[in-house]
Amino acid sequence: MPNQNETNRKSFITQLNEQEKIAFLKVLVALASCDDNFDDDEKAFVKETAIVFGLTKDHVNEIMQPVSDEEIITQASLITNRQAALQLI
Repeated sequence: MPNQNETNRKSFITQLNEQEKIAFLKVLVALASCDDNFDDDEKAFVKETAIVFGLTKDHVNEIMQPVSDEEIITQASLITNRQAALQLI
């Protein structure tokens, strides 16, 4: 039986539109890459999360591409769901 924390995470995911899901994961990739060591475990986590989000392989390829700091800020601003934004923080 899922705990309350797990249920809350799933509920915020279902409220995100496709653009917000992609933005969320792009920001996650940028954060994971900050130490210049975006390792295989981190990549696998992002790919698995994309699958949970219902995103396609093409989306995953887009998400994994490096982007500038300015682009990450732009992507983060696309996330209007407060719970999703708090999860990133």
